[in-house]
Amino acid sequence: MRQGGQTKVVDACKTVNAEAKPLNNLNEMLKKIILTAKHCGIPVSDNIAENVAVNYRATNRFGLCRKTPRGFEIEVTYRLIDADEKSCMTVLAHEALHTCSGCMNHKKLWKSYAEIMNKALGLNITNTSSCVGLGVEDISKVR
Repeated sequence: MRQGGQTKVVDACKTVNAEAKPLNNLNEMLKKIILTAKHCGIPVSDNIAENVAVNYRATNRFGLCRKTPRGFEIEVTYRLIDADEKSCMTVLAHEALHTCSGCMNHKKLWKSYAEIMNKALGLNITNTSSCVGLGVEDISKVR
């Protein structure tokens, strides 16, 4: 929802200002990732939505790449609010790589692209990430 020039994310319980750092830079981070990938010869899609969505209900995943009729949408969990820029970049790059043809999984091709991006941006893109690795609080319930 857009109000007064500021982006707000609304869920059933609350309205949260999405301009908190580092989430306010997500769109710019995604642009940098896409440009870097293309510079490295990684065929990320030309049809990635320019606005990263922030999901305030996702607790068991850090990001999601969704194929839509118009291309791809990338979303991240609100839990990245407490993460540093490198962690946000890692999640965004992970999801952007899923836009490459044949990379909606974490098989050999996706892993080869992840390694290229790791070297180019100094990240640690893997097929899974942990709360500790991304610097976010583990809110999972102990069984």
